[in-house]
Amino acid sequence: MERYTLPEYQTAVVLTGTNGRYEIRHDVPVPTDPGFQEVVVKVMAIAICGTDPKLLKGKPYHYCPEEYPFIIGHEWAGEVVKVVRRLGYDLSEEDNARIYEAFQRIAASKRFVSTRELDAIIATTALQVPAAYRIVSYVITCGSAVSAMAHLALEHSGQPQQGMAAGDGPIDAAFLAIEQIIGHHYELADFQIQTVTEGREAMGSALVKLRSNGKLYSGSGISTDIIGACIRAYISALNKIVYEEA
Repeated sequence: MERYTLPEYQTAVVLTGTNGRYEIRHDVPVPTDPGFQEVVVKVMAIAICGTDPKLLKGKPYHYCPEEYPFIIGHEWAGEVVKVVRRLGYDLSEEDNARIYEAFQRIAASKRFVSTRELDAIIATTALQVPAAYRIVSYVITCGSAVSAMAHLALEHSGQPQQGMAAGDGPIDAAFLAIEQIIGHHYELADFQIQTVTEGREAMGSALVKLRSNGKLYSGSGISTDIIGACIRAYISALNKIVYEEA
C-alpha cells in the first residue's frame, strides 16, 4: 500500500474579521505533529453547512469565532494519515502501511476508533516476528490468605527455562517470573485488559506495551483465562524486542 506524504501547505477559506470578510488561501501550513487525542486527516470531501453562509455574511448563528483569522468548514470526510507516532511508536514504513490498512477496515464500520483500539491494531499488526520465547506451561496460586505466586515454564530457542516469583497479585507475579527467566526488567509502559465476549466463559484480551531503549513494543493475548491472556501479551511484546535488538 502506498504511504501518504503530508504536503507542506493546504487550501482553506479563512475568515479575517467579524464583518464576514474572507480569503481563499493556498498557503495555510499543514499540521504535522498531532497533539494528545488528535489526528491529522486528509480531507477527501467537504460540504457547506448552514452555519457557514451566516459566518461569511458576518452573522454567526450558534457561535462566534474566538479569534481571527479563523478557518471555517466542519462538514467534511477524510482519511486519518497520522496518529501512531503520537502514541509513542516508531514503526517501519511497511508496518505503518499495514496499520493504516487495518485502521481503514475498522473505521469503515464504526464512527469512532479509540486510542485503545488503535493500540490493539498495532499490537496485532505491526512487527510480526518469529517466537523466540514460547509458553510451555504456567501455574498461578493466589488467595486472601496467601501471597500470589507464579511458576512459568518457557522455551527459548528450543531450550526449556523456568522461573518462579511472588508478586502483588497473580499478574504481577507472572510478569516477575518472566523477568526472572529472561534476566532483564523492561519498563511496563501500558497494560490493558478487556472482555471480548460475554458470559461465564467470556474471552478476555490483554495488551502489554514494553519500553526498550526508548522504543515501545506492544503485544496482545487472548484467552478464556485472563491471566493466560496477560502472559501471552507480555511474551508477544518480548519476542518483538528480542527480534529487533538481536
